[in-house]
Amino acid sequence: RGLSFSGSLPVLLLMLLPLLLFAPVVFGPKTLIPADALFLFEPFRSAAADLGVTVPQNPLLADLILENYVWKRFLLQALHQRELPLWDPYIFAGHPFLANGQHSGLYPLSLIFYILPLWRAYGVFTWLQLGLAGVWMYLFARTLGAGRLGSLVAGITYQFSGFMVVSVVHPMIVAGASWLPFILAMVERVVQQRPALGGRPARLPWALLGALGLGCQMLAGHAENTYFVLLVTGAYIVWRVVVGSHPYPPGREGEAAAGGRGRGKGRLRSLLWLALMLGLGLALGAVQFIPLYEVASLGFRGAQAAPTLQQVLGWAYPPRRLIAFLIPNFFGNPAHHAYFDLFSGRTVPFTVNAEGQPILSPDWDVKNYVEGGAYLGLLPLFLAALATLRFTFSVFRRRRPASSPFPPASCLFFIILALFSLACIFGTPVYALVYALPYLHQSHSPFRWVFPLTLSVAVLAAFGTDVVRSEPRSKAEWRPVRSEPRSEAEWRPKPLPFRLLLLDASLSAATVLAALAFWGGLLTLVGLTASRVFFARIEPLVERAFWSLALAPSGFPDHRAFYSYEFRWIA
Repeated sequence: RGLSFSGSLPVLLLMLLPLLLFAPVVFGPKTLIPADALFLFEPFRSAAADLGVTVPQNPLLADLILENYVWKRFLLQALHQRELPLWDPYIFAGHPFLANGQHSGLYPLSLIFYILPLWRAYGVFTWLQLGLAGVWMYLFARTLGAGRLGSLVAGITYQFSGFMVVSVVHPMIVAGASWLPFILAMVERVVQQRPALGGRPARLPWALLGALGLGCQMLAGHAENTYFVLLVTGAYIVWRVVVGSHPYPPGREGEAAAGGRGRGKGRLRSLLWLALMLGLGLALGAVQFIPLYEVASLGFRGAQAAPTLQQVLGWAYPPRRLIAFLIPNFFGNPAHHAYFDLFSGRTVPFTVNAEGQPILSPDWDVKNYVEGGAYLGLLPLFLAALATLRFTFSVFRRRRPASSPFPPASCLFFIILALFSLACIFGTPVYALVYALPYLHQSHSPFRWVFPLTLSVAVLAAFGTDVVRSEPRSKAEWRPVRSEPRSEAEWRPKPLPFRLLLLDASLSAATVLAALAFWGGLLTLVGLTASRVFFARIEPLVERAFWSLALAPSGFPDHRAFYSYEFRWIA
């Protein structure tokens, strides 16, 4: 079927869904550019009171106006003057501009910034880029064999993930990250030799499209993002070709009969075609990436010594950050400047914290909201867990379940990648493997592994959705039915074989997780309600917890404000 999707409705839906967040800045009078953040700095700060500016809506977005907007203005100025913007003279004695790359000036979708007013272009660019991220993830999940609904869940999970949404402040990161599922989909199609034009098994079209996707990713201009894309793609190629099963396309089944030699030739061909894909992609992106690498290696970060492993591990998520995977605003949000007080019934602005220091918003964690943006949604986490359980049961049964359409090798890869990413994010000794990688000393920060984790959970959520859809509705659907009468001996209870016990557990996993989600949520709501009704009795405990929690007194004026704020987000 080539690149055609099984139905256009999921694709259309994935392109339109980002408008739920960004319609006001795409079609309306608003803009993504945080111009109010300028009033944090002079000379604008002195004029803030006269212009009615009090508190910037989100100070954490300042990079978008201080850097990216200025880059785009400089690009437009150069285009109007018909000049090549090689050098920016406006910072100190000047510095290389086009080589730096993060302006994304050569990225194809940056055409939006050249034809639309900048104040609107940022919204349109973000909408289309998040839409493409969802579509490419949908394509990848479908290529792996997931159903339409599962692939749609994967696309929504990826495009609305915390990683993608908080990265809107950095358009080059959103642009670069959106292409990884597309590149992996082309890798999979090369290995599978998916039929292309003419309906014959093919590798060339997919290799060329994969090279185009990699070239676009590199032209987005974010070197760290490209490093992780190449790292994940390289690992997937090795896993898929060397570890995974290698299918034989129609008309060439005879190679299977040839045994290991035919299989070895198929793997070698796939590796050669994938090497061609990567080589062409690197060549397409070289016009931006080679100058970018040279500037980065000569810049301040490139010249300074690499941090030690212990320093890097000190930048990892603390264990308590696991809460943010379930409640993204638990540790505060820079856009929240007030809270609803459950005791007075009024909305109260944040002014000072319990330590007497002025605050604009609640923030009581070592990571800011962008670095800590790892939320993936509760449903995708449950579905990913279900896919992992089903795969584990299938391994014990020593065969692939007939009701599971996804390939075990691909499922195992993303389980391993998710676990490895989590180990890096939370600073376990596993990060020593990453620390040994070359050319990474500028990107040694464990939180960057949220990117591969997001990809992995989205794919596993697709597989988990297919598991739910394939579950029997009752045990009668999977237990063998006997119409003839049983003897007395047959009616006696017999111990089930271990494999049948695993099958029973596998088939019950969806029910158990669904019950855990439903009853867990219901009990949480009941518990919250009871805590408010009997707050007078538990107030000393709440106050003691507030003062014992690290950094909580720095984010809230008192324990009642802390309770009121967290009540809403836990609910």
